[in-house]
Order: sequence, then C-alpha cells, then structure tokens
Amino acid sequence: MKKKIFLTSIAIISVLLLFLFIYPQTRLPKTSGQVVLKRLRGEVVVTRDKWGVPHIEAENEQDLQRALGFIMAGDRLFQMDILRRIVNGELSEIFGKETLKFDVLLRKLGLRAFQDDYWRKNRYRMDARMVSLMESFLDGVHQYMENHPLPIEFQILGYRPRPFTPQEAMGVSGYLSLSFAEGLIADALYTDLLNELPKEIVEKMWIRQKNDKNKVTQQKAVTLNLEDSSWFDDFTQTQNFLRDGFGLFHGSNSWVLSGKRSSSGYPLLANDPHIAFSSPSMWYEAHLKSPEYEIYGHFIPLVPFAAMGHDRNRGWAITMSEIDDMDLYEEKINDLNQVLFKGKWIPVKVEKQVIKVKGEKDHEIVLEKTPHGPLLKGTQHEIEGKNISLKWSYHHPENDIATAIYKLSHTKSIKELDEALSYAAAPGLSVSWADKEGNIAWRVMGKIPLRKGFLGNQILQGWTGAHEYERYLTFQEHPSVTNPENGLIVTTNYYPQNVGPLPIEGYWQPSERFERIHEILEKKEKWNLSEMKGIQNDQFVVTGEKMRNLLISEVEAKTPLESEILKEFKDWKGGSNEESFGSAVYHMWIHHLGKLALKDELGEKRYIAYNKIADFWNFFKTFLYDKENVLWDDVKTPERETRKDLINKSFRIAANRLKERMGEKVELWTWGKIHRLEFQHPLGKVRPLDKIFNIGPYEVGGGPFQINNMSIARYKDHFDVKLGASVRRLIDFSRPEISKGILPTGNVGHFNSPFYKDQVSLFIGGKYRPQWMSLADVKKHKHSILKLRPL
Repeated sequence: MKKKIFLTSIAIISVLLLFLFIYPQTRLPKTSGQVVLKRLRGEVVVTRDKWGVPHIEAENEQDLQRALGFIMAGDRLFQMDILRRIVNGELSEIFGKETLKFDVLLRKLGLRAFQDDYWRKNRYRMDARMVSLMESFLDGVHQYMENHPLPIEFQILGYRPRPFTPQEAMGVSGYLSLSFAEGLIADALYTDLLNELPKEIVEKMWIRQKNDKNKVTQQKAVTLNLEDSSWFDDFTQTQNFLRDGFGLFHGSNSWVLSGKRSSSGYPLLANDPHIAFSSPSMWYEAHLKSPEYEIYGHFIPLVPFAAMGHDRNRGWAITMSEIDDMDLYEEKINDLNQVLFKGKWIPVKVEKQVIKVKGEKDHEIVLEKTPHGPLLKGTQHEIEGKNISLKWSYHHPENDIATAIYKLSHTKSIKELDEALSYAAAPGLSVSWADKEGNIAWRVMGKIPLRKGFLGNQILQGWTGAHEYERYLTFQEHPSVTNPENGLIVTTNYYPQNVGPLPIEGYWQPSERFERIHEILEKKEKWNLSEMKGIQNDQFVVTGEKMRNLLISEVEAKTPLESEILKEFKDWKGGSNEESFGSAVYHMWIHHLGKLALKDELGEKRYIAYNKIADFWNFFKTFLYDKENVLWDDVKTPERETRKDLINKSFRIAANRLKERMGEKVELWTWGKIHRLEFQHPLGKVRPLDKIFNIGPYEVGGGPFQINNMSIARYKDHFDVKLGASVRRLIDFSRPEISKGILPTGNVGHFNSPFYKDQVSLFIGGKYRPQWMSLADVKKHKHSILKLRPL
C-alpha cells in the first residue's frame, strides 16, 4: 500500500514538473534560426538584445509591420487577446459568469460598436497606406497563431483565439479612454450629495480648477439616492477588476527641457505614464528600422503603431490630460420607448446582442441609445427609476484614432504633430514633444466640450436642451505651449497652464507632482540625463512635514507605545523610501483621519467612491487646516466632535493598526512592510496559478501624489500598491540612439521566458538600462538573431 502511494505521488509530481518546467518550454516563441513568413517582400532580421527587445530590420515598412505583428504575437498573444475581449465585452466567454456584469457594461459603452461603425463609414476614406500597414501587422499576428505554439494560458483556459480585426486594435483606445473617465463616478456622486449636504460643503469637496472659487452654476440637480443603490459599489468592482491584472491607465509624469536647460545643449525628454501594475506590463518595446522609416517605440499590444517613441531626431511623451470629455444625462422616456430631446419625442435606437458565457447559457442583452449616447440600463450604472445615458467624446463621429496614432508615429515636425493629434477625439492625452533642432512643445489630444451656462460635474437634464454642448473646441483652441522662455514644460495631469479664453473642465490630479518637479528643476539651470533618474524616482511627500506638524500639535499620547511613535515621527522629513518609519505612520494616520471625518456623512459606498476621484485629496489638503469645518463632527453621535478629537482618535486607530501589521517593536516598523507591490497576471487571481504567473510581492517606497507614484487603494489601509510608472523613459537628443529606460517586469509575456521579470529588481531599485538604436550596439549586446524569410 505504501509503495502504491509512493508511486502515485511520484507520478503526480512528475506531471507537475512536466507542466511547470518542460511543457511550457514548448510554448515559447522561436528567437533564433529561420522562419518562413508569407507575403514578405524580402528578408527581415530580428535581433533581440539582452533585455529581450526585438530590433527589426527590413527593406520596407510593409515588411516591418508584418514582422512586428509576428514577433509581438509570439511575445504577448494572450495579453493581446485579453485586450481584444475587453474591447468586445467577451471576457465571460473564457472566464465564465463572474465577469458577465463587466461584459454587459463594456457592450453598453460601445467600445467595439463605435469602431465597427466608424470603419464601415470611413474605411475607404482613410489613408490607404495606413490601412495596408495595419493589415500587414495583423497578417503577421495571424501567421504566428496558425503555425506556432500558443502561450500556455490558452491551454489552461481551453480555447484558441480567433483572428483579430483592425476595429479591435482601434477599440483599445476606448479602453484607454475609459481608464481615466472619472465622470462616471464623480458626476453621480456630486449630484447625490447635493440632495443631502449643504451646497457650500459639497462645493468645497469639488476643487476642479486652478484657484477655484467654488462657484457652481445654479442648475437643478437630479434627485438620487445612490448610497442605497448598487451604483458605487458595483462600479468600484468594475474598476478594481480591470485594474488588477489588466492594467488601467491613470495619471502620468512627463517633462521636457530645452537645450539651454541641459548640459548637452540639446533637449531632454522624461516620461513615466502611470498604469495599474500587471504581469506582463502594458508596454511592449520594439525597435523598427528600414531605409524609409525608423522608430524606437513603446507599443500597446495589438496596436501596430507606437503610442510613445523616438528616433534620432524627435520623440514624444504622453500623459493623461484629465479633460472632462464625458457627461451623464437623465432622460425622459415614454411607454412607446421614445426619448424627449429638445422638446420632441424621438425613437430610442434598440439593438440586441448575445454574450457567450463559459459553462452557461448565452446571455442576451438589449442596447439602447439616445441622441446623447448609450443608456446604462441593465448595467451596474443603472439607477433605479432613472434613465441615465452617457455622452462621451470617444463616440464622436470624427474620432479617427487610428490615423492619429499612425501619423503621430511618423511625425517629423511640430506642424506634423498638430496635424496628427487633430484626428483624434479620444482618449484625452497630453503629448509632450522634443526634437534635435531644439524645439520643445506640449499639446492636448482629444475633443474638448464647450459647455456654456452649466458645468459638467453633475448629472444633466437630457430633455430640455439647456445642457447641450455649444460645440467642441477646435484643435487650435486647445491648450498648448511651444518653446517657452523658461525652457521647461511639465505635465502631471494637473490643471493646464495655458488654457486660453474658453472654459475647460477636468478632473485634475493633485498639484504635488507638478509642484515637486518644478521645485527640483528650478534649483539650477542645466541638467543632464543621469540627474533625471533621481527626479523620476523622487519619493518626497510634499504635504508631509506641514501635516506632520499640525497632527503632532493636536495629539496627546496616552500609552508608552504612543509616546514612542510620536517621538520617532517628529523627526520625519517627508521621505518615503521603503525603510521609512515616518511614512508608515503618516499614511496610516492620514487615512484613518479622513475616514473618520467623511464616512459618517457619505456612507460606505459614497466614501469609497469619493476616495477614487482626484477631488478627495484636493479637498482634504485644505480641509485639514479648516478647524471650524462642520465635517469634523460625527453626525452619528450626540456630542459635537472637533478636529482635535478626530486627530486623537485616528492616531490611536493608526497606532493599533500598525502594531497589528508589524508587531510591537516600533523600531522595526517600515513603510515597505505595509506598502508592497505584486504584479498580477489575469490567471494569477486563482491559486495555485498565482505562484506561477504573478511576480512579487516586493517592499517598495514611493506613494500616492509623489513623483515616484506608487499608488494605493485609498479607501483601504492595507496600502498594497496598485499603480505606478508603467515605464520610465529618458532621452537626451544629443545622443538619442542610446536613451535610458526601464519596464516594471520584462518585455515578454511567457512566465518561463528569461525576459518575463528580468527588469524587476532594476525597476524597484530606481535603475535603468540602455535603449539601443545603433545596430552596432545591439549586436554587441545581442541575445539571439531570428531571420524571417519570404515563402
């Protein structure tokens, strides 16, 4: 019997070893030797450097794109399919009923439907060369799928991916747009709170513009009771699901310095877009070179043109503009399914679709559309008894995102940059530019609504016409900067500095990163590329010392432990590295103070929702010093609490939570012990697959509103890192062929690839690697060479 058990155990272990170490090796893409690729015009050479970045050499751009599609599919095919399923609302087909409500929302939002409609109407008006290059890219993807092993994730989930379409590639832009669409939460939350709290309190909680005076246009609020509905709770689940494992976009840093501000005499470009951490990370790095075209690009998997890139003469960076390009409308709909629009009843457009659900019956949904946009009925954004529709720049009939990104990746001058960006209506991006001729510039991409007589920060009336946009700004009316006198342009999702005469609304992120970058760069006139590394990894809490002084002045220690905490905390200077004691105390204390002050008025769901928008911290920074604010009082108690009361109560809660998390020895408390980063794979949500696919966790520094933006879920006190720099790029245009960069994990999506997590330790340590463009440098540091030959 024992022998039988022993042999069975050996058999099970052998199968596990086969699965974990032998079989996955057969799923890896070929990286050396030769491969035949149909429809190539000539031979293509793919040299991978020591970091797994493919450097693709071809005789023409058509072959470059076909080869890029083939190589990208080999490295990131499962991620490409997941992004396509988000665009299409087809996650349930592989994950089952648990993702059905997310698919319903994605279908209702029309990420794919809009692209199908745009393609049908404009396919033969679009640039023929661009369309041909997109088709070549997808042909390369499909040839890999047909003739080479699929990643192991497809075997685990039991399906084969079908061919991709250009519309799906274009639809990824809708996912980007949705990522930073705070209006879905903020507008409804503002409307709801106006029904319960004094208007002057609510206005102070929404600081949306620079030097905002809290003047809100008088407009009738829609009556809601969202705290008793599932709106906020379910939308939080949607955001968290897409964030954890799929990579939601949120925030970013970039700055450009002119030649007069650099040691080399040429412009410097720095960029680190902030995206939810995932495994693999969002960006795919590749270098394309032909006699007619060259780009060192950072690509979003499935998209054939670089979203960020540079060559030997110019480069560009992206951040999120945070422009408010989305509005919610309450609609009046009669029994004939007609909607009242500008005083007239018109039919609601209706379409039925089917969502396939793994292991379940197909799920049929009804899509309904008003003149403003899709109705959110049947989703977690439905409000009981209300018909809510969404007006969104993504659905603008002129949203030609494919042409915008194609032309952006081929720009040679600022004039061409302006032309490229003018094609896109969404996503709303800030684009910074630098070139070898010495120019620096900044532009805003995306349609910007012009609202007159009302603000877009609450649910609007859809039937009277009083809340219709006057128009969209022309591209020439967008905020912009070209070659400023001070030789510096900084973008951090903060309020635009050059807005012009027309009103612009947005969900501007807090000012700390903007202020800190300026503070550092103004300390001296000239900077070099190496010094930029320190700025991108800066972990200083701008508000830390001032808030620390206020908190300590109001608190009274009642136990030896509390006395010891305060004694150590007094010496904290705002640093937030992983070894910092003060940062751990500060973040835990501030979290519980804000929770005590606001949760009693807002309730659980609205408190969570408020924490997920930028206005929470914009408000809290001023609220903390407003001693007489009525929000300090706990409305659930008969006593009238003061700021001092809540500061003391929150300190005791924080002290106990820190002791629970790290033990009683205060000298062992560090920020990194409660501030940890794990890169989660879509399959890593399930044990034991998390041990195979996920990377980490690691103790890290940084934190929310710091330049090294290692952000957390602010409504919880576990402080696990959720998003941060998705890539760090540094370019000196005196020698752009050797720039600096780092990915959070690696460039390849196979868990057993040497390039799956080879950059993690460098990334966490604030270090960089070369981004080579010179083929001589590439060959000195090559990993392998693969030749693609025509049939």
